[in-house]
Amino acid sequence: MAIKKNTKKVAPKKSVAKTLPVKKQVEKKAVKVSKNKLTITPVSYEEKAYAAYFGDKWAWYKNADEKYTTKRGIVWSWWAFFFSIFYLMVRKFYFPAFAMLVLSLLSYFSIAFVNPYSNLVYNLLWAMFMAVSLPYLVLSNYKRTKERIELTETNETKRLEVLSKKGGKNKFFIVFTVTLLVLYAVWVGYIVSSAVSYYKYIQEQQLNSSALVQTDTDVE
Repeated sequence: MAIKKNTKKVAPKKSVAKTLPVKKQVEKKAVKVSKNKLTITPVSYEEKAYAAYFGDKWAWYKNADEKYTTKRGIVWSWWAFFFSIFYLMVRKFYFPAFAMLVLSLLSYFSIAFVNPYSNLVYNLLWAMFMAVSLPYLVLSNYKRTKERIELTETNETKRLEVLSKKGGKNKFFIVFTVTLLVLYAVWVGYIVSSAVSYYKYIQEQQLNSSALVQTDTDVE
């Protein structure tokens, strides 16, 4: 007789799907968008305020503000490092830009008068100081502007509209900075080509003079 084995079918365990709260789902979706399009979608009012004032780079400034507030880490801006005064002008922060320009010129000529060979070191240190401090000035201006708007406007949409007008970038100074860079590149190219031409001319003169000396020696 064949003995039948009692085989019990075990029902597969049902996977319990983890559901996130609505706010977490929105934040997760925002991060996913940031990975695909390299931009972060603002969700809260504070994030929308950053986005209205700073544009596409709002997340960088928000993270920088958190670092300044918590005093964790150093904020470094390559735009401020290379363009310094123009960085402030593009961000519509004109009076501090003018003050920085006067201060930099005074300190530059003072150091040049004492030791002309220290200008390179001074320029490097000044650019490093600009890279660290200028984002803080821009963020301070943003906070003051935001507080003034919030005192006069109660509607959130209107607040964001005014912030967008006060912030953003000055396109004139963007074009102005690019034009200066192009002119500077042309000037540097002219100086380099002139130096190379002069060096070749000196070499030709030396070769001609050595050839004349060799000819005189052969004649004697």
